[in-house]
Amino acid sequence: MNRPIAARTLAALLCCACLAACQSIEPPRPEPDPAQPPPAPITPPPQLLPPHGRVVTAPLPGRPEPAPVVAPARLTLRDAQTRLNGMGYDAGPADGVVGRRTAAALRAFQRDHGLPDSGRLDEATRQALTAPR
Repeated sequence: MNRPIAARTLAALLCCACLAACQSIEPPRPEPDPAQPPPAPITPPPQLLPPHGRVVTAPLPGRPEPAPVVAPARLTLRDAQTRLNGMGYDAGPADGVVGRRTAAALRAFQRDHGLPDSGRLDEATRQALTAPR
C-alpha cells in the first residue's frame, strides 16, 4: 500500500472515531449543593378569572371560609328573547337572531323601562331584563 494513502486513511479513521466519541459524551451535570434547598417544582399559574356561573371561594389559612361568590352569567340574546316573550313582548322564536320582531320587542321594552329605545340588546337592557321584579 502507498504510504501517503495509508496515512490519510488512518487519519480519517481516527477523526471519525474521535467525532463519534465526542458526540456520545454528555456534558457534566453540576453536583447539587447540600446547603441549598431543592428547587421548587414548576406549577402552572392559577386561573385568574372564574368561568361564568361557577362558584368561586378563597379560603384563608386559619380563618373561616367566606361565603361563596357566584360570577354572574352573561344574558345571551336567546335568553333575552325568552324573557321578553315571557313578559308579553312578542320577540318571536328564541333563535338568537335579531329580526324585526325581536328588535320591536326590545324597543317596546326599552321604552317601557325608560331606556333609550335602540332595538339592541345593550348592557342597560341586559341589566333591566335580569333585574328582580
